[in-house]
Amino acid sequence: MNIAAAAWARTCLQKLLALESAILLAAFAILILVTFADVALRTITGSGLMWSRDVGIYANIWLSMLGIGIASSQGSHLRPRFMDSWVRADWQAWLPRVQELLAAAGFLVLAVIAAQVVADTRELGDSNSMLRWPIWICQLCMPLALGFAAFKHSLFALYPALRPEERDETSEAPRA
Repeated sequence: MNIAAAAWARTCLQKLLALESAILLAAFAILILVTFADVALRTITGSGLMWSRDVGIYANIWLSMLGIGIASSQGSHLRPRFMDSWVRADWQAWLPRVQELLAAAGFLVLAVIAAQVVADTRELGDSNSMLRWPIWICQLCMPLALGFAAFKHSLFALYPALRPEERDETSEAPRA
């Protein structure tokens, strides 16, 4: 394994996670601030912010889509484990690379489809009637998040040592 290439890949993954986290934090802050302002105004004046619902929905869409990248970075994405036993024992060593390549290919296909949806929406000039914002701006999170995930999983396939430990959420029982 080329150490310089692996170091470059690790740096890319760290910077990408930082970017995704910053965007995620901004979207979450917008969601909280708009919701709080709307509830506060409704309580105080009896009338809230008419546009808060739409802004909240858009922020939540960005949160949901970028959550894919955070899950990929932490190894907590969903994976059908029941099929692990279907692979012959002598192929088990290659299974992580194959899984990552399939995930990367799937995310890439979805990113291309999402990019086409964004392009079509932009070309049609669709906009939100309340905010008067072009809808394609909100839709940008789809090809971005899916493209980021495809890139991450490609690096995980090339450099399996960078792949995060898989977290088994089902085996961790909540503590009382």
